[in-house]
Amino acid sequence: MIDRVVCLGCGGELGVQGGCTCPPPSVLPASHASGHPYRSLVDAAPCPRCGGRLDEEDFHDVRALDCRACHGLFLDRATSEKLSEPEGESIRLAFPKRARRPEDADVRYLACPLCQTRMNRTAFARVSGVIVDVCKDHGVWFDCGEVNAIIEFVESGGLERERAKQRFAHDEENARLRAEYQRVHGEAEAAAGRNRSSWNRVDLLGVSPSLVELLGGSGRRSS
Repeated sequence: MIDRVVCLGCGGELGVQGGCTCPPPSVLPASHASGHPYRSLVDAAPCPRCGGRLDEEDFHDVRALDCRACHGLFLDRATSEKLSEPEGESIRLAFPKRARRPEDADVRYLACPLCQTRMNRTAFARVSGVIVDVCKDHGVWFDCGEVNAIIEFVESGGLERERAKQRFAHDEENARLRAEYQRVHGEAEAAAGRNRSSWNRVDLLGVSPSLVELLGGSGRRSS
């Protein structure tokens, strides 16, 4: 028995009446192609981690490139950013649970499966503790289980706790800077006051001979 072959774009069966109705890629309208961001690259793009086959998969409303061998996922930037947003709950519920892949001893920079440009390694959402590989033009590569680790971090309130810590640290630093400014400003005002007092004494000394003579003469007249 021959297995059914389905279209990666619409999910319809290929080669049967009433199945796939997608036009060939050469005549695919841009508006239609935008709904299938990986369609033309699925067969040509190897997994950046293990070199295995990448398949375009739908996880409910989320479309991703999924490696059959190592189970890593490549998500577009918009989907990746929603993972950590409050309104991204439905997206976080879409992914299957997968055990996290152990970190390699040696750091390796991976190539984007869409453009083959070397991706940057960065901590997802800066505070999640999960290092992912980012192509600024196309999306984010998550090794097996990293999406689940991020989802667990967000759902457990980790992102909000870290943001609260950052706000507290920011407020503490602002308070320290205000106190330092007030101290320096106060010392400058005190120094300026001392300088004004010194100049006043100099002015008095400048007229003191006449004043002394006047006061002395006055004293003699009174005697």
